[in-house]
Amino acid sequence: MNLVDFSLNRPITIFMIFTATLILGLISLYNLPVELMPNVNLGRITITTYVRGGLPSEEVEKRISKPLEEALGDISHLKNILTISKEGESTVVLEFEPETNMNYAALDVRERLAKVRNKLPREAERPIVIQYGYGEFPIIAVSFVSGKFSPEKLRKFVEAEIKEKILRIEGVARIETVGGREDKILIELDEEKMSALKISLHEILEILGKSNLNLTGGKILLKGKKYLVRTLGEFKDIKEIENIGIKITPEGSIIRLKDIGRVKLSYLEPREMGRINLMPSVTLYIFKKSLSNTLKVCKKVEKTAKKLRKELKKDMDIIIPFNQGEFISKAINQLKISLLIGAFFAILVLLFFLRDFSAILILALSLPFSLFITFSCIYLAKLSLNVMSLAGLCLGAGMLLDSSIVVIENIFKHQEKKEEISEDEIRTGAKEVSLAIFASVSTTLIVFLPFIFLNKETQRLYSSLALSIIFSLIGGLFISLSLVPLLTKILLRKKKTIKTKFFSKVERFYKKSLNFVLNFRHLIIALSIVGIVSILFLGQRLEKEFIGLPQEDKFTVFVQLPTGTRIEVTNRIVKKIESFIEEFRQEGEIKNYTTHIEPYSAKIYVQLSSRKRRKKEASQIIDELRKKTKKLEPAFIYYEEPQEIESKEFIIEILGYDYKILKKLANQAASYLTTIKGLTDVKIRMREGGPQLDVVLDQEKLALWRLNTSWIATELHGKLRGLIPTRFHPKESFVVVGEKKTEEKLSLSLFAKYAKEIEMIARLQEKYRKKFRDLENITLVTPQGKAIKLSQVADFKFSTAPSEIWRKNKKRMVQVSANRGGLPLSKIAKEIIQLFKNINFPEGYTWRFGETYHKMLRNQKELRAAFLFALILVYLVLASLFENLTQPFIILTTVPLAGIGSVSLLYFRKEPVGIGVLIGAIMLAGIVVNNGIILVDYINRLRRRKFSLHTAVIEAASLRLRPILMTTFTTIFPLIPLIIFKTDASALWRPLASTVASGLLTSCILTLYVIPCLYLFLEKR
Repeated sequence: MNLVDFSLNRPITIFMIFTATLILGLISLYNLPVELMPNVNLGRITITTYVRGGLPSEEVEKRISKPLEEALGDISHLKNILTISKEGESTVVLEFEPETNMNYAALDVRERLAKVRNKLPREAERPIVIQYGYGEFPIIAVSFVSGKFSPEKLRKFVEAEIKEKILRIEGVARIETVGGREDKILIELDEEKMSALKISLHEILEILGKSNLNLTGGKILLKGKKYLVRTLGEFKDIKEIENIGIKITPEGSIIRLKDIGRVKLSYLEPREMGRINLMPSVTLYIFKKSLSNTLKVCKKVEKTAKKLRKELKKDMDIIIPFNQGEFISKAINQLKISLLIGAFFAILVLLFFLRDFSAILILALSLPFSLFITFSCIYLAKLSLNVMSLAGLCLGAGMLLDSSIVVIENIFKHQEKKEEISEDEIRTGAKEVSLAIFASVSTTLIVFLPFIFLNKETQRLYSSLALSIIFSLIGGLFISLSLVPLLTKILLRKKKTIKTKFFSKVERFYKKSLNFVLNFRHLIIALSIVGIVSILFLGQRLEKEFIGLPQEDKFTVFVQLPTGTRIEVTNRIVKKIESFIEEFRQEGEIKNYTTHIEPYSAKIYVQLSSRKRRKKEASQIIDELRKKTKKLEPAFIYYEEPQEIESKEFIIEILGYDYKILKKLANQAASYLTTIKGLTDVKIRMREGGPQLDVVLDQEKLALWRLNTSWIATELHGKLRGLIPTRFHPKESFVVVGEKKTEEKLSLSLFAKYAKEIEMIARLQEKYRKKFRDLENITLVTPQGKAIKLSQVADFKFSTAPSEIWRKNKKRMVQVSANRGGLPLSKIAKEIIQLFKNINFPEGYTWRFGETYHKMLRNQKELRAAFLFALILVYLVLASLFENLTQPFIILTTVPLAGIGSVSLLYFRKEPVGIGVLIGAIMLAGIVVNNGIILVDYINRLRRRKFSLHTAVIEAASLRLRPILMTTFTTIFPLIPLIIFKTDASALWRPLASTVASGLLTSCILTLYVIPCLYLFLEKR
């Protein structure tokens, strides 16, 4: 007993099955995690190593970055290794092949780091390993601004009162705070007094570090009880720190810390600044747990922020500059609307062709049940509800009705001249087309099999879309052979003819035109071949792209100044840029902008207003800003519209050994890039060397004084920059908000609740560390107790040093980049290859395109191979189902016929071929053959009924005209909203939807004439 018989014989069982499906689907939908994008691992591991006391960039490269390169360079599946060495910090970025198991790779990295740890300098801290995926970025940011409090006070309040509340929200993993300065206990020392008393900084650091301790000393037995012995020495307040004894004079008096300096609760000089909409701000960047629902977490954070805004409106304002939940809601809501609109149009198509409300009701009921089956499968497959899975549902919404349409239309054909539909006719009508619809669904599903041979990144990005389509089609097939026959039996006991005069005229016209065309079948076949060859030639001329670049609702302004520029100068220039951006905000074009300033660089993150409120696209605003800011010397300002998957920045990598030669080559490359029309913001991504004062120690003199390089370097670093001897742990915990006293006079306990611990930093008072002569006169206390000046054992030399050194695959690297706007990757690459032939690269020096270009080439190659593999699989399925080797070739001609529409659309719209287009072509190979299957299957059935070949072709084509048109239009109409509506992530599915819709439309029209001609031509031979 097959599925059709089972459904008609066991109606209660079928209804119970679908009731369970409804319940399971609703539960799955409620519990599905909601994300913006599928959780794709980026295949990158970053190792960051900080150096206590700092090291110059060249020393960091030599002593940390290179040893790490050697240790990690032969890890399995490692694709690229990038190192960035800058003062006091080494960053190593490992990029792995897409198929790599990143958990094993991270474990291997940690094991190798443990082995090489002893080879790193003693002052190097333990390397920090971070594995990056799309889930490792903040999902929402909450900014706090206040006219009452300084950023420092604001930070304390936010960390004490607000950060903990947000951390308690279910799904929040961690929070990073940016803005304001943290409390420090500054120990500012008097160099003259230290010199007179012959006290070194080393002594002070050692005493403070060894005094601020609570230690366990074992246990003692007293009166039958065991008591834990603890030695308590932790500092309780600033007075204790001030009164700590540093040295005893020959007279026996104690020299206390306060005698040689002052201790205060304050802040270090600003090294960064943060603002939002011109106002100083403190921002919390919130990260979610890996399996948490992004949308739910963002909504809970928003709710908490709204509540806090009401409570604190007198003291501060709360702004949410970035909210991934908002992007997700917009994208998903747009897709839901697209799904509903598509379903509505599909129903209209059915109503137009069938003109029977009961039949429409049957098909309308099959749609939600198919969706509920899909939701259940998505949940069981441990996928998330994201823009890709919803796009898959939109793409599959029309296709999942195809099977049901063919079944119900064939049932009507069996009963066209009767007033009632008998159960036998329902049974026969459904069974008769079961092979055809099974073949149609099989060919659509089989084209997704080559996906397993694609690289993991593309797989994971598009797997949600593919699986959504697969699940919906399987659900649609199951419903067409179970629920549809049963509902037809219940709802369509009586019916009138469903033919309309209009469609009867269409059928007659088609029949006559087909009869005429068949007489010239050789010419039609020849013209089809010419058309297919022309399209193949045209397809070769299409430009190539990685994914695609939509207009974004955000962009970033990058500001670079010469190395060594003071933060005050950077701030002054950035304020001018902000004033231009503020003009757009006042006009309603910009929602908000967040500024992050460092000494010689800055970033301004600009969020545009919604498309309804603004009149301009991001590119237009950028062009206007570019004109206004181009004269802000000496700043180099460039703009970037960030993408979720792909950047608009085009990168050239120049590799070699000597930085002077690399810089010369980079300048030549940059000058050529400026000649390419459409490229903007051409820049060399290499910081100029900063001014440096080298202290050259005389080793013979050091030996005389029993000093060494390490000891002097530490002494200098501590006196000039500051060193941390220990950390203070506050005991009190109360808060005074709005305190009017100056911060210097406030007691330590006032801020105790704001920090779990406060760093203590020992250094010289500012007047002893400002000028060159201060450096010369720094006192060094020798082991013999003598006080000497630094100038007695050292010479001084002015030089420049690279601010940062980039290396890739064990060669030094300089990058040249430009904003390509909407220019396709392949077009730019062709021009650059020609231009760079004029650059003479010395031996050992090379250039290459950035990773995006190489990813594009790899994906293009893989997807083209997948397309050919899909065609082979479709042929194998068709040959097996039809038990014929010739007829599958007839059906497969629908694929190149579809290409006529798709390629022509791309060519005339000047759109490049990206991943979306190629995946659309693969899907098209499985979809367009469905019309051919329906047609060829029916011709074969009529021939088995002893119809002549010519008559069978004419009759089958005219009888199958309606289901072919219905299935085509119900598939195309749900795609139209995906093509028309724009969202931040629409670049991922718009090319795919356009390719499928245009190809399907062309194929449908041509199939109705070319397939009959081919069938007649081949079968007559």
